[in-house]
Amino acid sequence: MALESATFISQLVQTNPTASDPISQGDDHIRMMKVCLQTNFPNLNAVTPVNPTPAEFNYLVGVTSGIQAQLAALVTSIGQKVIKAGDVMTGFLTLSADPTSALHAVTKQYADVITTAMTALNTALAARVTTLETNSVITKKYSSGIQNLVLSTTFTFTHGLGAFPSSVQLVATCKTADIGYSIGDKVILPCASNATQGITMYADATNIFIKQSNAMPQLTRKDTNSTAGMTSGSWDLSIIAIA
Repeated sequence: MALESATFISQLVQTNPTASDPISQGDDHIRMMKVCLQTNFPNLNAVTPVNPTPAEFNYLVGVTSGIQAQLAALVTSIGQKVIKAGDVMTGFLTLSADPTSALHAVTKQYADVITTAMTALNTALAARVTTLETNSVITKKYSSGIQNLVLSTTFTFTHGLGAFPSSVQLVATCKTADIGYSIGDKVILPCASNATQGITMYADATNIFIKQSNAMPQLTRKDTNSTAGMTSGSWDLSIIAIA
């Protein structure tokens, strides 16, 4: 008599029943197969049929834990990744090293090194400027606005140097073409009181005074080597003073 004892499908013997087994044991074989099916598939019922194909069942080969739990873990893992197209970090991102290429991200330690170097450079430059200012002969400089140079006028420039100027330069700027000079040409004027140079300058610790006589200064023409008097009203006067 070939009737095995089985509870699971794997315990069934494919060669049973044999040809010599009595027909009366057929019901025993049928009941045993039902037990095996219900034991191996306890959650199958008639309300929810199972429709996967053999190929779809084979997708489960190698699964060692609940698929839903694995999917949930995968979703969580993906949510912890930085999206290449752009993302918002909620924590710190640690880089492997300082940047070596123009488009590499910068680490804090790299930025700190640059900041420290720039701070040291700024300190050195500030010290150098202080040294230059301390050792410089020129400690203060004054550049005036412009005054229209006309006859018989005293011009007053408040220089604010706090001391008598050590040097003053008078600059005449051509505003209307005159004696060969074009608009915008600049001429450094000498200071003298004589027949050909009717302009005198004097100063104190607050102001610089320019006195223009009733004769305009004489200049060598720009277009020839002859001298000629500047035309009153055709030039602007400014000064540069140092102390």
